[in-house]
Amino acid sequence: MGARAKWLLVILITIIAGTYLYTGAPGYDHRKRASRAFERRKTQRITRGEHMLQRPVFIAPPVSMAPSPAKSNVPKVEIIDELPKKLADDDGDDMFVTTEVQRTSQKHHDDSPKGCKKWVTREMLEEFRTSKKQLCKFDIKLSNETIEGTVHQYIHKTLEYSPSVQLYHNAVGDNIYHGDLSTSCNKRSPFDYSSTPLKILEHPVYRSIRFDMVNPYEAHHAYVNAYFTLRFLKIDPATVQFVWRDNHFKSGNDHRFWKTISKGSPHEIRYMKNDVNPQDGRILFRTLIEGQSTGTSLLVTNNFGKEGSVLRGRATDHHCKSPILVEYTEFMRGRLGITIKTPTFAPIKVVWSSRVPYKHADGRIVQPRRHISDEPKMIEYLRTSLGERYTVTPINFGDITYEEILALMAETNILAGVHGAGLIYSMYLRPHSGLVEVFGGDRGPSNRHYHNIAAYMDLHYESYNAKALTRADGLKDATFRAIKTVGEKVVAGGEPA
Repeated sequence: MGARAKWLLVILITIIAGTYLYTGAPGYDHRKRASRAFERRKTQRITRGEHMLQRPVFIAPPVSMAPSPAKSNVPKVEIIDELPKKLADDDGDDMFVTTEVQRTSQKHHDDSPKGCKKWVTREMLEEFRTSKKQLCKFDIKLSNETIEGTVHQYIHKTLEYSPSVQLYHNAVGDNIYHGDLSTSCNKRSPFDYSSTPLKILEHPVYRSIRFDMVNPYEAHHAYVNAYFTLRFLKIDPATVQFVWRDNHFKSGNDHRFWKTISKGSPHEIRYMKNDVNPQDGRILFRTLIEGQSTGTSLLVTNNFGKEGSVLRGRATDHHCKSPILVEYTEFMRGRLGITIKTPTFAPIKVVWSSRVPYKHADGRIVQPRRHISDEPKMIEYLRTSLGERYTVTPINFGDITYEEILALMAETNILAGVHGAGLIYSMYLRPHSGLVEVFGGDRGPSNRHYHNIAAYMDLHYESYNAKALTRADGLKDATFRAIKTVGEKVVAGGEPA
């Protein structure tokens, strides 16, 4: 046998042996082997106190599901018809500032580290506004006149994701979702529409693509960016029409948000996924805003500047307080007529972000990752240990409306829960409230975005890593101690995150 044949024989034997070892000997049940391996890993997690934080489970309907906990404890929201009163504002954007300026009787902490101010106050909006650059101008021939169109661009180059906004005046699109607007500067004018019927939209149109509208944390990038964009352009949200040209349907709380921010606008919010055959025809946009990226925002970004980086992304703590993010939450509450009252702490109100099974947008019933398997026992333990001075209410944010969430957060002193999208609602707590975050499963303590949001919003913050616990019952005790620590800070009014 030649050398080449010997090598081929060795390779063949190796393949056969490897297949045998992977699948097992004849009659060997590979599923039992996998099951035993899973049980070993589960036992190991128990010894580390991580057994209560489980991996994702997809449950095929029908499923017998308990009703959402404590639905009756969610405040009722009476939607007001009129818009909130406004304050004079030396920036000229008074439409974005409501009368809710004295949030509590406690002093607002303003001792952010040196360098924060440029990135988290109105200075950031002003830098965005002054980055304006005209890309081109062109002529458009209509049936009875010739008008001038322009394209301007705004880029905030010192933020990591370089947010960019395109502002069009007098530009024509094939319909409300599509058109050759982005190439207007590359074509020779005049554009002749003298014999083409055009639908003229006199009101501002804000058009963009949503990255994720199911996950509330991801969705908030779009919310914050839209607010900042309209604010630095000084465009009244009550005049705007939002148009979404993405692959997502109109959905629940996402739609409720856009209705809230554009409260008072007579213009229908449009969703391309729902609008299979738009009948608009060609459109002349008097003002069209092509919104910035919705995949990230100030909530998690880095900054670049001569002063050094004070915002360092989602993996590194910062301690910057952000007046413009606080003003965003005040603005949204104001649209709904929700007011912040001075807290009495009698009792200290704790809301637990419950991660129970929910119905996904595609119809699946999904058990969220990193859920606590015996959550009712955890809640009962907290109620007993914290005593009468505290109330602990589990809430599944997926089961209540956006309006109810904001009303609930306005009355909450501490939001607590396992790391997950529901903790984004901590940004609607009153300043000097508290956030408790539990890490575990596939999310470790290197995920610092909720700490940083707590810093932005002037909240007290505590966290711990379930994987680091050594006792099987350590999760309950660690959660109790974290809530107690934050509760004492909230009442005393000490220095937040």
